[in-house]
Amino acid sequence: MPTSFPAGATHGYHRDPKGFPVIGNLLQFGDKPHQSLSTLSKRYGPLMSLKLGSNTTIVISSPDITKEFFNTHDVAFLNRSVPKAIQLGDYHKYSIVWMVAGDQWRKLRRMTKEYIFSVQQLDASELLRREKVQDLVNHVNRCCIEEKALNIGACAFTTALNILSNFMFSMDLAQYDPKSTQEFQGLVLQVMQAGAKPGLLDLFPILHWLDPLELIWPENAYAKKMLTIFDKIISDRLQSRSNGVSTKNDDVLDLLLNQQSSFTQNDIRHIFLTLFVAGTDTTSSTLEWAMSELIRNPEKMKKARLEVDKLMKTTTMEAYKNLISLNSLTYKL
Repeated sequence: MPTSFPAGATHGYHRDPKGFPVIGNLLQFGDKPHQSLSTLSKRYGPLMSLKLGSNTTIVISSPDITKEFFNTHDVAFLNRSVPKAIQLGDYHKYSIVWMVAGDQWRKLRRMTKEYIFSVQQLDASELLRREKVQDLVNHVNRCCIEEKALNIGACAFTTALNILSNFMFSMDLAQYDPKSTQEFQGLVLQVMQAGAKPGLLDLFPILHWLDPLELIWPENAYAKKMLTIFDKIISDRLQSRSNGVSTKNDDVLDLLLNQQSSFTQNDIRHIFLTLFVAGTDTTSSTLEWAMSELIRNPEKMKKARLEVDKLMKTTTMEAYKNLISLNSLTYKL
């Protein structure tokens, strides 16, 4: 968590890793930052301060200390440091992820909790998730029959996108066929890839003069295109409603439009932007990692197959729910 200290302040509560002038501890991150942080925490303890360029960052690697920060000091650390790219697009004013905690933030948080992440909504979308996973299985079967190479990460990404897009507004926005139009799918990937690159101006704000026209932030252009797509989807739904066309999809968009006195179209489209960018990469990355581990460990793959066969003797809803108890994957990967 990036933070700041008064000039001349000392961090007397513990010993911190020494860094270099100007760049601080950046070189100590290496090409595998998570492993580097783990190594540093073993030497300097579960609470340490690192200098990332001009920014002081507190690193916590203890469950107990993390719990204390979120439970006892949650108000002090509620707001996040906003990257320069986010500020340029004014997304920090509208996105629930970046906006300052206040009345608007609480309203949007309540909206997501009630209309998106509630138990009722998740239960109601269970059949939808099964259908989209079945689409993935069908695609894998076709590739096997045609002896085509399969990109696990891309397939998982497409599945995650379509689950989310159908949950939000009852349509597919991605295709498994690489020859088909992949505009939205490509935009989400471009936003994530651009956002994953280190922000030089975030680390060294003094270098702002190198890019006065803000030309080094392509994710803004991609995000704006995504917002344009969401605007069209919302406008089409509103037009259908005004024309008397039945649009009872019972999706998230319908639920939010029914509450227009509380939420604006701008609120809705930024919620969609946040969820699509944040909710697809983690799912596909996790599945890709799990599959690569199974391929590298044939014995574990064999045990996992036997366990799936045992649990999936039927295709009932109960059988699908049992998949969460796959010991071969839960404890051995």
